[in-house]
Amino acid sequence: MAVHPMINGLTVTVKVDGQTATEYPVPQDPNPQQLNNSYTQPISCFIESASGLTFAVEVSITHAFRAVWPYDQLLLSVWVDGNPVGCAWGPLPRTMAQRPVTLTVNRVVTPSETPGYDATRRLIFSAISSIEDATQSTIARDTEVARDMGTILATLTLARGRVEKRTKINYCGIPSNQNTLTLAEKSMKGRELTHGATLSTDFLLSKPIKSVDFVQTYEIADFRFLYRSRSGLRKELVLPPSPSPPGLGKVKKEEPQESANSRRFQREVDPPRSEPNLSQNDVKLKKTEPSDDSDIIDLSKIEPYNFAERAQQAKFKRDQGVIDLTSD
Repeated sequence: MAVHPMINGLTVTVKVDGQTATEYPVPQDPNPQQLNNSYTQPISCFIESASGLTFAVEVSITHAFRAVWPYDQLLLSVWVDGNPVGCAWGPLPRTMAQRPVTLTVNRVVTPSETPGYDATRRLIFSAISSIEDATQSTIARDTEVARDMGTILATLTLARGRVEKRTKINYCGIPSNQNTLTLAEKSMKGRELTHGATLSTDFLLSKPIKSVDFVQTYEIADFRFLYRSRSGLRKELVLPPSPSPPGLGKVKKEEPQESANSRRFQREVDPPRSEPNLSQNDVKLKKTEPSDDSDIIDLSKIEPYNFAERAQQAKFKRDQGVIDLTSD
């Protein structure tokens, strides 16, 4: 939840699909003219968006919040992608016994085909697609649209003297979820815009609400939430890049350990078979017929072979046509 360093008891959050969005810091680039007044510096952070998920802005104030007299109301105004989407207001808690006050903007009022009723629709994240071939007029138009795309702005204002009045509601310019968000590639100028806001096709019918005005107002804080997809947050260096696959050297180093684990697992699953104990009585020797052939060698009585000695003792059988080279 986003907090203001100069304001106690005040928190602002964005709910994505009913859950509080995780906030990531963004480098501050304040206007030098605003350095003397910290209240006018927006509190900025990144949040993660995903296609098809709804979102809402919620403000909570506790008794620790101290307002300057004579203000007794807090007004929440929300802009999404540069379009005003709605307001919420409520009385400020004055004592510790009072419960925290929560203001929420989660729906947008749109025209209805039913006479006497308005249609309220949910806010939804939708993916942005880009086109490379675009006319100069399209690029100029999309550049204006992309300037505030991917931004949720929540402005908090102290107010007093609420007055109801009947005025025509100016409906926001956020497109329906049925339409595809398409921008010229050149209009984004290298910005990592991944999502924009659209309105749900489903809606609730409600009686037209009366517009509210206040006699006196005093703006105290702006909270800016920059929403991007997970890949967009990585490209913005808000999140660390995806871990790279292990290198070949690391894999080779891990192979012996994996082989040892495999062998140990194999021994546990299929223990080695023990050799049967054989006695001398169990061994049957094969009898051979005696032979006068001197070429038969008894391997059971053979001595260790000495290559040098045997080389001197080796003799060739003399035969016609055979040359004895040992005598040379």
